[in-house]
Amino acid sequence: MEKLLEVVSYPKNLKVKLASFYLEGPADTWWGTIKKTSSQAISTWEMFVEKMRNKFFPPALRRKKENEFRFLRQGQMSVLEYAAKFVELSIFATDFTSNERVKSMRFFEGLNLKYQKRIGVYSSF
Repeated sequence: MEKLLEVVSYPKNLKVKLASFYLEGPADTWWGTIKKTSSQAISTWEMFVEKMRNKFFPPALRRKKENEFRFLRQGQMSVLEYAAKFVELSIFATDFTSNERVKSMRFFEGLNLKYQKRIGVYSSF
């Protein structure tokens, strides 16, 4: 949803309204309850995303996924599979991904040694 809203340059003040329209199942039920019972309106996209993550990715799961990211290694995966897993888990490890240099270093460190050698010296990041 975030990618779609970015691509179409959707107005920031309407993002919550559009995204909540597409919620289904437990997420839709949760949103209906939040709208009825919350004393604080969720009006910004950032608040909406934070509330969704807190509800559907509880702290213990987020820590688990962050650790998966921190210790992710290519191993038997292809580079494309590794990159996809890296991106998937990176949303849980914002401390490691908010800085592009740190994020690139983390990706490089997880690659198999033969690819690290092909790319070159680690310090080039």
